[in-house]
Amino acid sequence: MLENLANLYQELILEHSKSPRNAGVLDTPTSKKGLGINPSCGDKLLLSLDIQDNIIVGIKHDSDGCSIFRASCSLMSQLLIGKTTQEAEEILNLFIRLITFDENNTFTAEENKKLSKLLVFQNIANYPARVKCAALFTRTIQDLITNYDSIEEDHLISTENDF
Repeated sequence: MLENLANLYQELILEHSKSPRNAGVLDTPTSKKGLGINPSCGDKLLLSLDIQDNIIVGIKHDSDGCSIFRASCSLMSQLLIGKTTQEAEEILNLFIRLITFDENNTFTAEENKKLSKLLVFQNIANYPARVKCAALFTRTIQDLITNYDSIEEDHLISTENDF
């Protein structure tokens, strides 16, 4: 049973890596852009975000990197569009907990529901070198949400000192 679930998760990650959802660049007057890098493996991200009335109305990502990274961009962008910034922050924080999970950290049924398809990354914590790959989109969008009103040019975010 667990092997079938692991295979299903692997297939979902590969599918989103090969055909990422919300790929591209937003070119709306209100969108802001962040440049995310993972120096440890070379993942690169240009993330476009559009927030209106505290609701995420658009996310696009131009991503170049490993399958874990590209799949996290795709799945996360799908999940966050239409959420308030507060809801998005909660999901983003849950995701960081998920990928840095230890046996003392448990998730409620409600938290699992909020994570939705992001649960495919639940075993990333077992591969420490991959945590930064999975976290790059999250760290980049967290920074964009936090600094949205003050960003005037493309904003650089790095996972170099994370984890």
